[in-house]
Order: sequence, then C-alpha cells, then structure tokens
Amino acid sequence: ISGMILFLYGEMIGFPVATRRAVVMMIIMLIARIIGERYDRINSLALAAIIELVLHPSALFSSGFLLSYGTVLGIAIFVSGFTGLYEDDKSIGFALWEIVNGSIGVSLTTLPVIINCYHEVPIYSVLVNIVLLPFLSILLIVSLFAGVLSFLSAALGGFFLGAVYYILVFYNAFLELVDDLYCSSVIIGQRSAVSIVIYYLGLLVFVFVQRYFKNKKMKKITGVLVLVFSV
Repeated sequence: ISGMILFLYGEMIGFPVATRRAVVMMIIMLIARIIGERYDRINSLALAAIIELVLHPSALFSSGFLLSYGTVLGIAIFVSGFTGLYEDDKSIGFALWEIVNGSIGVSLTTLPVIINCYHEVPIYSVLVNIVLLPFLSILLIVSLFAGVLSFLSAALGGFFLGAVYYILVFYNAFLELVDDLYCSSVIIGQRSAVSIVIYYLGLLVFVFVQRYFKNKKMKKITGVLVLVFSV
C-alpha cells in the first residue's frame, strides 16, 4: 500500500529525477523488510541509479540527477566517517558533529557539481541546512494532518495550514537574511575535470582512513586535512 501511494504521488507531480530516486529506494526498503533482509542504503542508491540511467541515459549529465544522488551518497558515506572523528560519544564535540555532519557530508559531495553547474559556491549552505532541515519533518507532518483534517472541517484544516504557512514564511525570511549576508556566495567559474577528479580522490582517501584505520589521531588529522583541502 505504501509503495502504491508513493508511486501515485510520483505520477501526480510528474516523476522528477529526485522523486524517481526516492520512490525506488523506498520500494527497495519495503521489499527488504518483507523478505527479512537488511536494507543497505548505498546498494539501494546504486540500483536506483542503474535503473534511472537505463531508462534515461541523458540524466547522467543533468544537475538534478547529480545533486540528488550526490546528496544521498554524501549522507550515506560521510556521516559515519565524520562521527568517527570523536572518541567520546558523550562529549560536546560529538554532539555538535551529530548535528552538522550530514550537512557537511552533503556539501563536500555536491560541491563540484554546484560549482560546475552554477559557477558559484554557497558559503553558508551548511548553516542553512542546520537551521531549516529540522523543520521539514514538522512541515510534512502538519501538512498531511491538515490535509486529512480538512475533509472533516475546513476551519480546523485551515487552522493547521496556518502553521504550515508561517513555517514557509520563516523559511523565506531566513533565506533572504542569509542572501543579504556578506559573501553569501562566491563566483569562481567552472573547474577543470582534473581538479574535480583530484577533489573526489581526496574524499575517497578520507572515507578509507575513517572506515579502516584504527588510529584515532590519524582519523582526526585526515579529517582536518580533507576539510582544508576542500576549501
């Protein structure tokens, strides 16, 4: 039933690249639960990418495909790597990393795509994600609740939709504030293919060290070097 609803939702909005990826990955997760297998996000992402490229080969050169898959890949790979930078999982530093590691992973993974597609770097993207992402769950839940409630009472549905409206107003005001900040984005032009390859090789070294090296000091040094290198 969930898979059917997801498919119908995707059909309703025209099945853009990001929605096709999300629907395929969700259906794979549901099938894994039914047959009692462990769900692996990276394998699921890879299968979704294969299906997408078989059906739409030209998607490989679209920014929507690269950003959508790069975002999920950054979360899947780099969150665990950044978390490994701290030995004490009860420290303040670990708690802060838990908040920002996903946003940093996404930013690092998609940075070359953003540069080559839009020729600029959003300086405050991590900050924006940290502030706005927690409201997405609230926005979705309240919207769904208001939609269902509106069938019973237009007044109650409108009341809860008011909360959705003010969340969106906050989104807009915050984004305008960030956009007005000094150096909110830096235009740097297109990068060469060689520099992009070197960049991603550096991130792969980081992932390798974080996952397979036991030396905590080496993990911290590599993490700092990769962050500096990415800048």
